[in-house]
Amino acid sequence: MLTDDEIELLVDATAAERGHLLWAAACRRYDLIGDFAEEVVRERFLLLTPTLTYEDFDRFVRGKVLWHTELAEVKESTLRKLRSNVFRMLCEAGLFADRGCLSRAVLSRRVAAALSKSSPSDLRFFPTNVDATGRPER
Repeated sequence: MLTDDEIELLVDATAAERGHLLWAAACRRYDLIGDFAEEVVRERFLLLTPTLTYEDFDRFVRGKVLWHTELAEVKESTLRKLRSNVFRMLCEAGLFADRGCLSRAVLSRRVAAALSKSSPSDLRFFPTNVDATGRPER
């Protein structure tokens, strides 16, 4: 789910910019991924706890069962596949290293500007301390 402007940007984007735009698109399209990005990935980064494990994802999903009872019916194998895909997507977007550490998102100005147009800003999906104005959060 990209806007027309973001699709135009995607055409001549660098590999890093493409990764960031596609991560944002996945977060917009799938609420569970977006919530994980905002509530776990970004929060851990801001709290200076840069490690991220499969257990963190599993704990997040278990917590979401209270609000999304349909998650309780999902097979364990499906959740493992989802978890694996989310971590692979994080790696492909350059936001997660194989050694289990989050990587600070270094967004280009044009990608940051495009993502900031949403309300709330889609910068919330990234491990960065930059807010929608482009200034570091305090």
